[in-house]
Amino acid sequence: MIGTALRVLGSRIRGVFRRGRRDDQLSDEIRAHLDLLAAEHMQRGLSAVAARAAARRDFGGVDQIKEAYRARRGLPALETVGQDVRYALRSFRKTPAVAVTIVLVLTLAIGATTTVFSVLNALAFRLLPVPRPQELYLVEQAGPGSVPFRFSFPSFERVRDGVGGTLAVAAMSRIQLVETSIDGHRLDARRRVQLVSGEYFDVIGSPPILGRALSADDNRFAGRRPVAVISEAMWRRVFLASRDVVGRDLMLNGAPVRIVGVAPAGFSGVWLEAPADIWIPLAMQDEVRYAQNYSAHDGDDLKPWPPQDSIEWLQIVARVSSPQMAVVQGPLSNVFAGEMARLAESYTGAFRQQLLRRRVALTPVARGLSTERTRLTNPLVALLAMVTVVLIIACANAANLLLARAAARRRELAIRLSMGASRGRLARQLITEGVLLVAAASTLGVLLAYWGGDDLARRLLGEAPGREPFRSLVDGRVLGFASLASTITVLLFGLLPAWRATADRSADVLRSDSRTMREGARLTSSKLLVSGQIALSLALVTAAGLFGQSLLALTRVPLGYDPARVVTVKFNARASRYTERDLRELYRSLVRRVEGLPGVQSAAVSTCPLAAGCRDSTTVTIAGYVPRPDEEIRFGEYSVGPRYFSTVGMRLVSGRAFDDRDTDRTPLVAIVNETAERLYFDGRSVLGQSFSFGDQRIEIVGVVADARVNAVQESPGPMAYYPLAQRPTRFASALEIRMSGVPASILDEVRRSIHDAAPTLLVDSVTATARQVDDNLRRERVVAQVTASLGLMALALASFGLFGVMSYNVAQRSGELGVRLALGATPSRVLTMVLGESLRLAVIGVALGVPAVLASARLVSSLLVGVAPTDPLTIAMSATVLVGAATIAGLLPAWRASRVDPAVTLRWE
Repeated sequence: MIGTALRVLGSRIRGVFRRGRRDDQLSDEIRAHLDLLAAEHMQRGLSAVAARAAARRDFGGVDQIKEAYRARRGLPALETVGQDVRYALRSFRKTPAVAVTIVLVLTLAIGATTTVFSVLNALAFRLLPVPRPQELYLVEQAGPGSVPFRFSFPSFERVRDGVGGTLAVAAMSRIQLVETSIDGHRLDARRRVQLVSGEYFDVIGSPPILGRALSADDNRFAGRRPVAVISEAMWRRVFLASRDVVGRDLMLNGAPVRIVGVAPAGFSGVWLEAPADIWIPLAMQDEVRYAQNYSAHDGDDLKPWPPQDSIEWLQIVARVSSPQMAVVQGPLSNVFAGEMARLAESYTGAFRQQLLRRRVALTPVARGLSTERTRLTNPLVALLAMVTVVLIIACANAANLLLARAAARRRELAIRLSMGASRGRLARQLITEGVLLVAAASTLGVLLAYWGGDDLARRLLGEAPGREPFRSLVDGRVLGFASLASTITVLLFGLLPAWRATADRSADVLRSDSRTMREGARLTSSKLLVSGQIALSLALVTAAGLFGQSLLALTRVPLGYDPARVVTVKFNARASRYTERDLRELYRSLVRRVEGLPGVQSAAVSTCPLAAGCRDSTTVTIAGYVPRPDEEIRFGEYSVGPRYFSTVGMRLVSGRAFDDRDTDRTPLVAIVNETAERLYFDGRSVLGQSFSFGDQRIEIVGVVADARVNAVQESPGPMAYYPLAQRPTRFASALEIRMSGVPASILDEVRRSIHDAAPTLLVDSVTATARQVDDNLRRERVVAQVTASLGLMALALASFGLFGVMSYNVAQRSGELGVRLALGATPSRVLTMVLGESLRLAVIGVALGVPAVLASARLVSSLLVGVAPTDPLTIAMSATVLVGAATIAGLLPAWRASRVDPAVTLRWE
């Protein structure tokens, strides 16, 4: 039976492709039958003409027989679809303006929606391009006072050995930018390097496409030539995909390595915004001068880190399958508890108890690690909701255009109905036209998203050193989303016109005069769609106003320092191979050289540039303060040089600033901010008080005003500033310079002066501090700009929709308007009547939109600063803008209505 069905299907498929030949054979066969029948009638005495006519009567309808035969031999459904498509294309050629307008409107809407989703997909949904990414976890801590946890290399080894046989683990550092040379030639840009343990590629599950991966033997570097694995992207970009790359030598910050493998295509590590170019063994930490993202409670960070148990700088990634999860929890918890107990030996009091109560946690990393995911997901979800609203508005606009087009084709459709076409057949034809329009718009929209997604990601993330925007690839999930959006689009705007166009009785339409026919009832759907567009537009215009006010509020937030006329130089002294003995002279030389430049008032070094998000912090114990149970006191920290506060414009509230008396031979001192004074000193005079971390006691010698030193969006927390001279192991990374004039005018001179003072110093950037502050607001600025664009798009679409509906209404009511004018109505009266109808639609839309605005307030409340999501003034101004736009959109149709000639109209009627 199945064989018979397959043979029939094969015959039908062949029938589609051999249609011409089979039609000719059928015609010949029918002609032969007719000739035989005619011959029989002629033998009975009929003439040739009468015999031929009788034969046709006996045989039946030739065309009907041909159609029945074709239906049995081919694929009639497919052929019907082809007919619908060809007819739709011919109809578009008759009205190209309508088709082009619908495609453009839907392209922008579908493209914008797919663009935002592609970025959200890359950030929040896309899995790492490795086998079984859902099995990858980060080993972290949970419990009271938990903070992002790092392991020392000996601690990692104990974890690895303690869970050996039950859990595969590897260690990795954060990404570092290094100067890279090949065959003595320095590359034009520094490369992103990650230090990993030899087990890394085995745990991740990404075997190299050339050479070998790192191995456990590479965890130790004892005189052997160190090795490296490079990314496939670097292999193609730098080595032009040469097959002999294995064995080539690189210099990383002056340290030699040999390439032993090339990672698979698409894999660039687990950090989303920092794709690695090169992976090297952890043992090379000191050789490449890695010195970031670490804690050193009792270690010497100027010596190699791998042997030191008291320098935590590594993250542990593990591969755990679902059946393994219950098995590994016990051994892993026991090992982690031992590590916490070991760490707690260096502390006393409440913090020690917190450490002992912390437990291990496995955090999924199937989607990779990202510093921006938490910060950007909510804004992208809000933007996705907004562009979806724009898509709905665009669908309503397209539906209105198709309703008007269908109304203009009513007589054509009525004639086809009267000739035997079914309503389902006509509805399918109209839906096919809608599907073709959406298919064209979807294709263009996906192409727009391919370009726009990367641009949006780049604008959100900027171009910070060591970080690059993630690629918002148009993958299967994005294409699926675009297909879903296209399907919903067809349902939203394609079905209503098809249903309305086939709902009229053909006899009534053919008896009616299309010129004089009243269309009031037919325009009800269009008017409702227009009011709906205005309601949705109100939500978007209000959102644009709210985000604009929020951005303005952030630009007016008191920073606590004065970035105007300040230049920030970011440099890397450790990677430049400066030693502790060299640092003091380096700092003095830099400050002395730039202060000698014309227009420079003062300069000072610090461990972190302003508004750069460093967030270094230390757990401290405050003399005289009794912490609450499970309370951990953490001070944010900056180490700064003399004249730092006056250089950056921070106000000293009391006490003194740091100066040359604060050296490594004098008692340790610190300056705290007002928040620390308010929280922990309970009205006591803070000067002369002390706090400590570990066994070091620090005396407070001053109080400085609160400042948003980490980020503009972050309210100041407790801060402690230390003299850099008393912390010789801390490397400064910023030089702040106060100018008397415009900073941009001296940037080149600053670069030259620093090069003259320290030719080997790696300088990351020389920028105006105000620009760094401005970069802090990139997310808010992009969201405000995109929201403003969406609000303008929605406003334009709603106005265009209102204009189209009112223009069509006036054209259909020309007879009625001519009669009114003939009976004595003045042109101004007609103009007011039509314009009033436009305003009535706008007011209905605004009334429907206000509840939508209030209901969506929760969606954007967490993204706003300094303005309430239900701000009545913003809603009122948005409603005024919409009503004003509706007035402008209705003026031209109203003016045309007032210019109708009664004589011409009455002669037509």
